Amino acid sequence: MEMKSCLSCLLVSALWILAPSASAQDPDMVLMDQLRVAMDNSPRYRTDRERNDERHPICPQDLNALIKSAEGNARSWTVVGRCSLKRNDLGTAENAFRKASAIEPSSEAFSLLGLALIEESKLDDVPRVLRQGARLNPGDDQLFRAWGSYFRAKGDLGRSARYYKKAIDVLYPGGLGLFETDDDMATLGDIYREMGDHQDAIDAYKEACFGDICPDSHTILNYGRELILVGQADAAKALVTWVPSGQEQAAKQLRAELNDRRRPTNGQ
Repeated sequence: MEMKSCLSCLLVSALWILAPSASAQDPDMVLMDQLRVAMDNSPRYRTDRERNDERHPICPQDLNALIKSAEGNARSWTVVGRCSLKRNDLGTAENAFRKASAIEPSSEAFSLLGLALIEESKLDDVPRVLRQGARLNPGDDQLFRAWGSYFRAKGDLGRSARYYKKAIDVLYPGGLGLFETDDDMATLGDIYREMGDHQDAIDAYKEACFGDICPDSHTILNYGRELILVGQADAAKALVTWVPSGQEQAAKQLRAELNDRRRPTNGQ
């Protein structure tokens, strides 16, 4: 499923919260306030925030009112589709993206339709849909992401990884910057992990996590497991030294696996 996340956005939010209490006498708080101002004034971060606002719309509790008012509005149908994907209402998502692509054909609409079809395991229909999107904008990062998801579902992990890398290169041609992360990197780590390519998986997970702070429980657990597999237990331990709210269970699981690795087996 297509999803963008931005750790820099979380950081900005945290800095906003902390900034009012910052004392001019506290160098750390002054530095955090300066970082917040610099990020707010950065065109790149502003574009990143705007993209995330578009791709992560605030979903109403009841989509029926939005569906009734969408009519000929492609953007409204896109919001319906994105929100339905989040709720795993795949039939509604497919229908919404079909309407959006019919009203206002775009690579985004066809890419999202392709992703909905992949989630529904309607793989035979996907290439035709994505080719329609490619005719409109062959270099769209969302299109590359959809192809990556398609080939992963087909079991062609090498091609899947290449398309996810293309999506990342489109969004970040100069590479990820300070405080930037992208959940395509975590997906890329998962693909390398499925391929048994441990070092590339670790490299991708490292990019997906800012420092030792990962965007979600799935990533922290898989990243830690890959580190353990290659003998980097200390690095895995650093991941669970401090974790954001909601990742406690994953951290607990990773600690248990670290302890199991250190526990002597019979005969040792």
